[in-house]
This record gives sequence, structure tokens and C-alpha cells, in this order.
Amino acid sequence: MKKIIYISFIYLFFGYCAANMMSCSDSFFETPRTSTFNEDSIFSKIEYTQRLMTQVYTSLPTTINNGWGNRLNGNSPECITDLGAGFMGQPAHACHRFNTAQLTTALGSATGLIQNVTSGEYIYQWTAIRYAYILLSGIDKVPDATVQQKEYIKAQCYTILAWHNFEMWRRFGGIPLVKKRLDNVEDQRIARSTLKDSYDYILELLDKAIQNQYLPAKSEGINFGRVNKAFAYALKAKVKFYVASPLFNTGSPYISLGGHDDLICFGNYEANRWKEAADAATEAIDYCQANGYAIVENQATPGDNYLTATTKTPSNGNTEIIQGWQQKMDADGICFFLPRGTVFSGWHGTIPTHNLVEMYRKNDGTFIDWSSPITTSVNAPSEPFNDLEPRFQVSIAHNGSQWIKGSGAYALQFWDSPGGAVGGTEGPAASKAEYSYVTWKYTHGHENIRSTGGDWWILHVNMRLAELYMIRAEAMNEFSGPSEAVSSDINKVINRSAMSVPASAMESQENMRKFIERENAIEFYLEDHRYLDLKRTLRSMDILNFDVVDARCVKNSDNTYTYTRKVVQKRYFLQKYYLWPFLQSEMNKDYGLIQNPGW
Repeated sequence: MKKIIYISFIYLFFGYCAANMMSCSDSFFETPRTSTFNEDSIFSKIEYTQRLMTQVYTSLPTTINNGWGNRLNGNSPECITDLGAGFMGQPAHACHRFNTAQLTTALGSATGLIQNVTSGEYIYQWTAIRYAYILLSGIDKVPDATVQQKEYIKAQCYTILAWHNFEMWRRFGGIPLVKKRLDNVEDQRIARSTLKDSYDYILELLDKAIQNQYLPAKSEGINFGRVNKAFAYALKAKVKFYVASPLFNTGSPYISLGGHDDLICFGNYEANRWKEAADAATEAIDYCQANGYAIVENQATPGDNYLTATTKTPSNGNTEIIQGWQQKMDADGICFFLPRGTVFSGWHGTIPTHNLVEMYRKNDGTFIDWSSPITTSVNAPSEPFNDLEPRFQVSIAHNGSQWIKGSGAYALQFWDSPGGAVGGTEGPAASKAEYSYVTWKYTHGHENIRSTGGDWWILHVNMRLAELYMIRAEAMNEFSGPSEAVSSDINKVINRSAMSVPASAMESQENMRKFIERENAIEFYLEDHRYLDLKRTLRSMDILNFDVVDARCVKNSDNTYTYTRKVVQKRYFLQKYYLWPFLQSEMNKDYGLIQNPGW
């Protein structure tokens, strides 16, 4: 008879303690002193086993940060890219340490990788890995479980193990591979595996899940949020996509690791890896189409299509979501997305930058020229933005936007009076805010929640069908250049937003590459893509060493509005940031863990 099993888990980087964690530690593997359960009880009834399976899901990645306890301390991941910002007047926002290049391997110091900087749900929840292996080791012993119940739990475990390993692998390179339950300290002293060995193991887990006949194609109703076979196919395509990308698909890593380059790259470039990624995406798309998934394009307006695809559940018309889960937040959670000023007293934790606004095209496919000041017509504060494409209109609110409609209607006032005098409520002079925009994508219908009460439900989107089309398009462009097939895949995603691939993108592989990069930034805004995409393509050094800009607005005496492009902040990205470091305290234990280059 097995006695008490102690649940151990790994903390990478630093000893962050998330709300659903059991203890804090700065060690790589740690056995909490107080977290125990009786294994015989867990596997005595399927009801109890299923509860442990549910516990595995408590570590699902969050794409939207909405609290001080999250990995960026109040910021969404876009705030460490050119797409977003956190209020600079709040030094507790962890994005500032990224953007000013102050990260080190230290723990707890003012200049270190302090807790919350990259933790939260994306701290690679080793708790879930531990639980999954315990489930795999004991599920066949459950006396009242059917074959279907046992196999469904196994398939979920394989998929989640692959997912968590992938999240570590794409951030660290080769990782310490855990392939079984670990019950003693010596088992836990695991050195890093090569990038390829880590990759092969992730694919092995996904193939086990895909081959399991009891893993359903979809997760709907009460099972929404659970992994499914469509996600296993999609994740396999994404893993191959990362293998093909410049960060890993090279014989010369971004910084040499000496005799250990196989931990951070594949040691050669193979163009066929792009073809393999495209083929995997095709396999995933075909499976999704055969099982009822479809791009959302049947709503009343193009903007509604995009909102449904990115913020709604399947029961509310989202045929595109492959993996996502909902989280209920209270009124304070939304404060990180609300504008500053006396009306809302928001905390401005996630602010769209004007750099992002400049990426959007007008409905005719052209861009606004912001290089010179723009003055509007009389009483038309929204005029410069009115013709921008539908995804902009539902993602970003700006000067003049009807933030609250109907009863208690309120239009945002991101303007100052001449000479820098206090003007609109949300203007820099009045609110001390640095940016003249506010996130709208996930706040529609909840703008006034602090006054009206109620719950704020957000959808963490981890995979949409749109991503598979964009993966295939990028992979095929990298393999053989622009083509009608590449254009068709992109149009499948952006046509529903009344946009299309311009002729200029078809002129060269480089043109198409940059077009895809910009479309990914727009389409997956606030879905935790941009930072990792720029690292995957080795574009961070080019893009994230940049000036953050805003479009400052002055309301003139004749009731016209003048917008002037202004540099707000200089940001930095260091070459060593392409992969994350292991904690120095972990390195000091001297059991063979090799640090990533530059750290």
C-alpha cells in the first residue's frame, strides 16, 4: 500500500507563488512541506481521480493579465512589445524592467528577474506535470472507471504534458525532461536535454494523444477549456513551426554556447522544416474542418466577426476557438484596462501604443500618414480613426470613442487644451497618462462595470483556427515564396474583417514576410503572440529597440482637434533575451544545469 505522496513541482527563474500554488521556493524542484494527499484514496473512485485531473487544469496559460499577482504585475504581455505599455507612473509594473533592459538572473533584487516579472500562469506549471504523471501511473488501478474514462484521462495528460513542455522549450531551448513521476530527490536532479531531444519528446506525447480514440475533437459545454484532439493536432503544427523558425533552425545560434549549442539550436538549417510545418498545419486544418471548426465570418458586421472569434465561447457562436478558457474577474480586475482620469480611475496597466495604431490600414488598404500633425474638422475628435479597419474599431478606443453607450453615454476625452493646460478628462495634463488610447478588445460590454457591478468574463485564447492558416501561410512563404496559396490562407483570416492581401505583398518573399508579421500583430493582439513571434523569427533586436510613440491631441479654440506624433519612451532588447535564463541560485547547485548564453 502506498502511503502519502508528496507533490513536488519546479519553479524556473524565481520563487513566484501564484494564487493556485501550494508554496513558494527558489529551487528547481521543490517538495512542499504541507501539500499531501493519499494516493489510495485518489485512485479508489473515478470521481476522485477526475478531481485530480481537474486540478491539472489550474495551470493553463493565461493570455491576458488582469491582476497584481500575474506574471507581469498588472501588465499583459503586449506591454513588453511595441504594441502595448504599462503606466510609467506605476513603478510596480514589471514591464518596465523588460523595456529598460534591467533583467538579470538574480532573485529579489531591484535589478533582477524579480518575482512576477515573467511568472504567473506562464511560469510553466510543473505542478501540472507532476499531477499528470501521477495520473498516468495510477489511472488503470481505478476500480470503477470505464475504459473510455481511463483513456480520456490519459489523452488529456499526454496533451497537457506536451503543452507545458512546449511552453518551456520555446522560451528556454532544451529543457530538463521529466518523463515519469519523480518520487525521490535523486530523480529530481535532471540536466538539460538537447533541443532536438526535447522536441522529439513533445511530438511523442502529442502523437499518443492524437492516436487515442477517446480524446474528443471538440471541448464544448461543461468541457469547454479542456484539451481536445483538434488542439493536439494544432499544437503539433505549432511545435514544428517553431523548429522551422530562425531561432532554432540554424547552425549558428544567436550567441554561441560553446560545446552546448545543441541545447539552443538544431545545428543546421533545413528549408524542408518549413514544408513539414506547413504540412502539419494542413493536417490540423483538415481535421478541424472535418469536425465543424470554421473561421467566424457570419456575424452582422466585420467587427462582430472578429469579436466573436476572439472573445466569445462556442455556445455564443465561436466556431473558431480550438483551445481557450474563461475566467471570471471582479470589478477591480478590469481597472488594469480602464483609462485614467476622474471618470473611471483606471490603472492603465495595458495600454495600446500609437505604434500599434499605425499598423492598421484604412478600409481602402492604405495607411494614415502620421508624420505631420493632423487637424480634424470642427467637433470631430474621432475623424483620423473613423476609416481604420474593423479590427481596430473593436480593439482600441480613442479620443471621441463612445466608451459607454446608451444610458450614461460617455465619449473618451484624450485631449489637452492649448499650451498644455488641463483639458479632457483622459488627457495627459489631467490624468498624467502617457498614451491616448485604451484597450477595447476584451472590455466590450463591461466598460462601466465599476459603477454598474457584475462580473467581467474574459476569454484566454490559446489556439484559434486563424492561427493555423497564418502558420501555413508563413511556412509556405518561407519555403517557396509568395503564392496564391499563401495569399488565400491569409485572406481566409482577414477577409472576414473586410481586408485582403495587397498586390505589393506578392512582389517578393521579404514583402510577404513583413506583411505576415504585421498581420499577426494585428490579428492576435492581446493573445500573447507578438513577443514570442519576434523572438522566434530573431526580429526582436530590430523591432524592440525602438521609440514608443503616442498621438497627442490638442483641442483648438475653434473646436477642431490637432494630433501630433510624439516620442514617449525609448525601449531596449538585449541579444541574450532571445532565450530565458535559469536562476543563478539553481545554477549554483552544480548538478549539470547549463545556463543559456549571455546570462
